[in-house]
Formats: sequence, C-alpha cells, structure tokens
Amino acid sequence: MERVGWKRSFSASLVLGVYMGFMISILFFWMANQSLRSAGKAWISTIIIGTIVLTPILARRERRVLANPMDFLPLIQDSMKQFDEGVNRWRALSHVRNAGTSISIKLRNSQNPMKLVEHGLQFTDQCQIKFNTRDTNEAALRAHILRYLHNSINTSRIVKKSHSITVRLPHEMDKKSVMMQAIIFLPMLSILGAFAFDEFAPGNIYVRIGGIIAGLFLGIMIITNRGR
Repeated sequence: MERVGWKRSFSASLVLGVYMGFMISILFFWMANQSLRSAGKAWISTIIIGTIVLTPILARRERRVLANPMDFLPLIQDSMKQFDEGVNRWRALSHVRNAGTSISIKLRNSQNPMKLVEHGLQFTDQCQIKFNTRDTNEAALRAHILRYLHNSINTSRIVKKSHSITVRLPHEMDKKSVMMQAIIFLPMLSILGAFAFDEFAPGNIYVRIGGIIAGLFLGIMIITNRGR
C-alpha cells in the first residue's frame, strides 16, 4: 500500500468536481427551472467546493500496489514440482510461467490437471493465477474447472477467456472505496431516474423526486453488492 499523495488527489478531486458539477447543474436547470447562467454557477461552485473538500480526503487514502507476479514465480514453481511427470509430460519449470500481470499454469500434458488447479488456487490471494487450457480436452476440462472454482471462491474473481480461466485477487471494499463509488454512480443514476420517471408524468416535481430516490437506491444496491 502507498499514499495517493496531494498531486494525484488534487487531479482526481478536480475531475470528480467537474463530473458532479455537471450532474448537479442538469438537475438545477431542469428541475428548478433556473437559467443557464444559474446552472453554470452551480457547476463552478460544485467544482470549487468538491476540490477543496475531496483533496485532503483523497490525499490520506492508500492505494493498493499490485505485487509483481515474478516475485511469486519461484515459490509457485517450487511448490508445484511435486506434480512433475517427467520428460515430455507436465513439469513445473516449463508449465508454470510469468504471464505479465499473472502467473500462467499450463494444464496440457498433465494426467491430473484438476490437482494442478486445486493446488494453484491457494496462491490466488497473493497474485493472479491463469489456468491455461489450450491443447487439452478443453470443453470438459473447462466445465470441471469452473464448477470447482464456483464452489471454492467468489465468482466475481473468475475471468473466462477462450483458452484460459484467470482467478483475480480478492476484491477489498472499504469505507473510502464505497465513498468514491457513491460519488461516481449516485449523481448519474439519480438524474437518469428522474428523467425516466418524468416520462410517466411530465412536469410533476414529486414524480421527479421519486425518480431521484429510485436512482439513488439503485446506485446503493450496485455499490454494496459489487464484488459479492
């Protein structure tokens, strides 16, 4: 973990201020029937206030620094040598390799690929693990792997591609993360809700407010269920 710092936090606060100000100015202009000048003032005020308030908050945040998979490669290779099957068969040194942002475990040439999956899964709290299914009995093996992973870990961590299945690091959600997601999602969804409800009773302020509440509720549902 490392501090975000004042420079990054100021830039992020400015962008968020512009975004929130735009959303608020739309509501201000549309719901309160104010002039464009008033909406513009609301936008600029939101940018200034948002930047002043959010910059010190974001500066104290710590961002997660992803570990370099190469740091874990020797450990994983050494741990998986117990599954070596000899020349021209599965071997840890040749089938467990660095794949950029993850460690790739190739399942081809193995007589018991599920043992590799089960053992490799224990390292997914430290780095991303990619199970490469190319050149295997792919359809049956992928179905078996996915069934095992769905019973073992959170399904949101599983990324499926044509010839591989990747298990991502666990998603960590804290109060600061929830706050940032609320700033991003709630204004947009509240406006969309107001617009949508207005279609049923155009010009009715109470219906618009109901749309805003519905949008906020939807946003809260999205934020609190993310990563589950």
